[in-house]
Amino acid sequence: MEFQRFTSEYDEIEDRLSLIGEDAQGAKVRIWITRRLFERLLPVLLRWLDNQTQDLPRGDLMQGFVQAAARAKLRPQPPVRAHAEAPSWLAAKVDVNTTPERLLLTLHPAGTGEAAPAAHLPLSATLLRQWLAILHGLSQRSGWSPELWPEWIAESNKAAPEARLRLH
Repeated sequence: MEFQRFTSEYDEIEDRLSLIGEDAQGAKVRIWITRRLFERLLPVLLRWLDNQTQDLPRGDLMQGFVQAAARAKLRPQPPVRAHAEAPSWLAAKVDVNTTPERLLLTLHPAGTGEAAPAAHLPLSATLLRQWLAILHGLSQRSGWSPELWPEWIAESNKAAPEARLRLH
């Protein structure tokens, strides 16, 4: 299943993130991501973004500018909602494949073996930055450690109070 649209949410009771994704045919799935998996994935995502800006001057200020530009392009959309009968599973691992143009996350379910279906989330640099802005906001609400985040994302979200809106 390759996501065409997805919504990220934080569940206070579960203390984990969920991705509710929808493919081109309208099929939906909810994938739970634990804090531990998220903390392992975030540095990989940030490194890929850092590589995307190699031709720009280095430093948090430039990353902040690029992040703010991506956030400015983010528009509110109706959330993806999973029906009660939609599949729901815990992500056990995430494969990260990259090209210069995009990053592809492949999320694998826990406890179902190698032949289990996976979910694919393709992201351009701009889409990844937008998603990270959303995840940063969710992470703040969750009370998870702010030390996971680089200052340029935290500052970008402070400068954009609409980050509290539900953006998907």
